Amino acid sequence: MLAFMAGCALVVGWQLPLGVSHTISVAQPVLVRARPPLADAGEMHRMPLTGRPLSTADTKGSSTTTLSVLKSISEVPSEEWDACVRASSDSGEPFLSYQYLHALESSGSVDPNEGWMVQHLVAHDKTTGRLTGAVPLYLKSHSYGEYVFDHAWARSYRASLSELSEPSAEAALHAVPAGDRNSYYPKLQGCVPFTPVAGARLLIAATEPLCRASMRGVLARGLVALANRLCVSSVHVTFSTREDGRALRAAGFLPRLGLQYHWHNDGYRTFEDYLASLKQSRRKAVRQERRKIHDAGIKVHRLRGAQIQPMHWEAFYGFYRSTIEQKWGHDYLKRPFFDALGRHLTDRVLLVLAEDADGKMVAGALHLLGAECLYGRLWGCGQWHDSLHYELCYYQAIELAIELGLPRVEAGAQGEHKIARGYMPTLTHSSHYLRDPGFKRAIQTMLDSERENAYISLATLATKQNPFKAAPTRHLGRQGVQIDGQRLVVKRDCP
Repeated sequence: MLAFMAGCALVVGWQLPLGVSHTISVAQPVLVRARPPLADAGEMHRMPLTGRPLSTADTKGSSTTTLSVLKSISEVPSEEWDACVRASSDSGEPFLSYQYLHALESSGSVDPNEGWMVQHLVAHDKTTGRLTGAVPLYLKSHSYGEYVFDHAWARSYRASLSELSEPSAEAALHAVPAGDRNSYYPKLQGCVPFTPVAGARLLIAATEPLCRASMRGVLARGLVALANRLCVSSVHVTFSTREDGRALRAAGFLPRLGLQYHWHNDGYRTFEDYLASLKQSRRKAVRQERRKIHDAGIKVHRLRGAQIQPMHWEAFYGFYRSTIEQKWGHDYLKRPFFDALGRHLTDRVLLVLAEDADGKMVAGALHLLGAECLYGRLWGCGQWHDSLHYELCYYQAIELAIELGLPRVEAGAQGEHKIARGYMPTLTHSSHYLRDPGFKRAIQTMLDSERENAYISLATLATKQNPFKAAPTRHLGRQGVQIDGQRLVVKRDCP
């Protein structure tokens, strides 16, 4: 059981299995071997209240603010959207930018026929008309491309409602129309599509702390009001910040934890400094993996900005498609998206390409540069070589982060194999609003158990698979966690 202490601390009161090779996985990805269902375009177009303002009474917001819903990000000035991003996020900002989200929309990667309908929630100042807040938001007809998995929730939703729900004042207030009652879809999703990168989701232009806190509350309550207006089953805000999580929790959202694997720069000056921090066995293994690439005659090229030519994008897109097809996946990102990325986010894009001994490009990895982080985004290959994935996705990223003095590298979702290469387990945060009270109670019980498992997984992976010579105390401390003998103490559990 979890016992909450003063200051949002908690203690996991059992024997932590530090002496046993044991891992409890939390929300591990499932390989999708089928094309995600396309939206029922007719249904999707009937549901949204595009452009219709929400009442400030619905959100208990300021009388100086109006809330509305966009059908495209192009309905607001790019500089006003990006002003909200800059004021709200010191991480994840390339993906929250106007140009990145616009590239998803204009390329058809985000489209109602793909099950993604734009429903960005925005706040404007009544007097000036300027954008003061925004949430990147989508109405969805499936649960693909999110990386925080609720497929099981969708499967159980129909069967559980008749068993779990009971008449109450709350249920009557937010009653779902009978025709839609048993459908989990459509749902609202606050996220960056196809991008498991943490960052602000409640974007706010204001810089004063009190103003920011107030606007977060307005946007959080606006999400609830919109869900009630649309009669959708739920709202999901994924890979958000702790600050967002607190505002969403106050509005009735349930918090959820997950795990990713991030590399942290502990003041390394060179890649050799990083290698020196590893245990001897891991240091040897990394050198062997890198040597395989050299011995195969493969040359690695890092291309940034104007160095990336159309032929490079064409080659990379071919690698992306080839890898997707091999895994029976779905090419969420369309070809025009990459062209738009190269045109509009030139200074943020890093393309790492591998060339074989004959001068032929055989694989590539796409990274984006943020102010505080290098983000590994996509990988693809047309010709398999042992350890090439590790080189392009992990080691090249670490080298560049050290050169640029970036504090960390985030290598996307999935993959305990990343730990052996220095990418340590790291908590991620999401928030979920379920309109049906009975279903919400059932999900709350599940999330409480999942939360315990997340902390156990974090501590177990960080200790049993730790590749560094130093104990993982500092890393766990970044997560607000410490190991006290055989107890796992969580000092910072809120939101």
